[in-house]
Amino acid sequence: VSQLTEGPSGLSWSPDGRWLAFTANVPKQPRPLARLPARPRGAEWAPEASLIEDIGYRADGAGYLRPGYSHVFVIPAEGGTPRQVTRGDFQHRGTPVWSRDGRSLFISSNRNDNWREDPLESELYRVDLASGEAVALTSRKGPDGSPALSPDGRRIAYVGFDDRGLSWHTSQLSVLDLDSGQARTLTAGLTRVSLDCEAAGFHRYSDRLSLVQLTAGPFTFLLDPLALDPRDLLRPLVEDPSVEVLMHGADYDIRLLDRDLGLRLQGLFDTQVAASLLGENGIGLSALLERHFGVKLSKKYQRADWAERPLSEGMKTYAAHDTLHLEGLREILLERLEATGRLAWAEEEFRELEKIR
Repeated sequence: VSQLTEGPSGLSWSPDGRWLAFTANVPKQPRPLARLPARPRGAEWAPEASLIEDIGYRADGAGYLRPGYSHVFVIPAEGGTPRQVTRGDFQHRGTPVWSRDGRSLFISSNRNDNWREDPLESELYRVDLASGEAVALTSRKGPDGSPALSPDGRRIAYVGFDDRGLSWHTSQLSVLDLDSGQARTLTAGLTRVSLDCEAAGFHRYSDRLSLVQLTAGPFTFLLDPLALDPRDLLRPLVEDPSVEVLMHGADYDIRLLDRDLGLRLQGLFDTQVAASLLGENGIGLSALLERHFGVKLSKKYQRADWAERPLSEGMKTYAAHDTLHLEGLREILLERLEATGRLAWAEEEFRELEKIR
């Protein structure tokens, strides 16, 4: 597509498939500390002195950082020269997200004058592709990132928290209405979530996590790990033992979460294990939902290619139903486990499953 001098990150397709957006480092031109005399021929001088002006000039595992700024670029999908969209001495992080009309991009950044002194801070920005103008969409004190646009293009989901100066904050999932500018937090105070994962092992030489389904309260989300990094959202939910994580047949999904996202799940309640301990006839999710709720799940997409993009509406509906009814199923199975004195058995199995790697 193009020859780049810097490695691209966070590639994303425009809605019409004609453009690619990405971020890349724009090197900062070094300013010499002083002008030294030219080196005489044959002289062996010490290396030139380096002038470090940035507060954040090195990082664990990376050592000294190359001076520069991460900016947003777009390039025609058929090939061509990349065009830099954002300007200024600022860092732009994460994967750029296209607006539904393809005229702007959403990105996380801290474009305040004092951003170097406040590295935790960031806001969501809408960047106009024609003019490069960046307009802040959020304004709270604290980081906001990992934006994801709703299918109708009217709302953005994102992850962040209110910075209260503590050593640890729990990231929360929020939704911003682009018309009104009003935001609401969806995951604050959650004590239970439902989770499922899809991979593409039937269609790839090596499988990889391709979709994460999350039901939190009345909301069900389909998270695309091929387009965004869901770790900041999932970690405070799945690694907090006070939040119960409902799954069905969690064995393989726990391995995927650990291998591909580095997440160590806690607080598991596996409805398949519970059904097995209760002697249910048929412990597959489809059989259990039809027996207890009269819900019939299609098996059409059981071996679908979940790395395919875009996902069809049928695939999205199928995926959402994997978590939509788990809380109701958990209530029925929990009551029966308690009545039969087998809850302790189930909890022992859940804790062992959490150790799978």
